[in-house]
Amino acid sequence: MSEIVRNRAQAIADAQKASELEPNRPNFVTTLATIYAESGEFENAAAAQPRAIEMLEPADQITLDDYRGRLALYEQGIIFDRPIVSCGPDSDPSIPDSNATGNALMPYLAFCFETGDT
Repeated sequence: MSEIVRNRAQAIADAQKASELEPNRPNFVTTLATIYAESGEFENAAAAQPRAIEMLEPADQITLDDYRGRLALYEQGIIFDRPIVSCGPDSDPSIPDSNATGNALMPYLAFCFETGDT
């Protein structure tokens, strides 16, 4: 099994760049907030997350609740965590298999998250 190596400084720089290039994408801003929190920069995470919340449509209650929950975690110094899984042995993370949901900030970041689907 391979070891996951995370370069948090590069992840922050990449997420900042993606947010600058696409300033109206709340998922880019919330990704930046998540990376800040994972890096122990909870003040930056708590400052970024409200910007993502403000960009959401009021009718998107599920995402609003999710983003507000993340903000509450960051304000308490807690990391928002979800398992990262492989998109498949021979696949590109920007093109997830049927068991993963992609959150691509391509060409800057790409993640595949477990969905629980079988």
